[in-house]
Amino acid sequence: IVFTYSDSRIPPELIFDQKLGEIYVIRNSGLSVDNSTLNSIDQAINELGVRLVVILDRSSQKGFDFSNVDQTAQKLADGSAVLRAGLEAKNVMVVPALYDMDSGKVTFGK
Repeated sequence: IVFTYSDSRIPPELIFDQKLGEIYVIRNSGLSVDNSTLNSIDQAINELGVRLVVILDRSSQKGFDFSNVDQTAQKLADGSAVLRAGLEAKNVMVVPALYDMDSGKVTFGK
């Protein structure tokens, strides 16, 4: 899963060199965690066997700040029992990432 902004300047398929349909992409405004997002994540984990959730934020002009992505990861785990169980069982990972819109590079967090 790539969870990112509904910003057309952040195309996960192009960023990660994948064809359309090869990445389960969830987009919304501001990486907001709502029922639609949580239900989509639960479905992808339960029905499609997804084991990796990448939270893709934009880097700021100040540099790389993972605080928004880390907060989003915590909200996802708090809101989804399916994701939380996968994290506890260590068969699902959540990885924060920042996309530099100027260079096109992605920096992954811990």
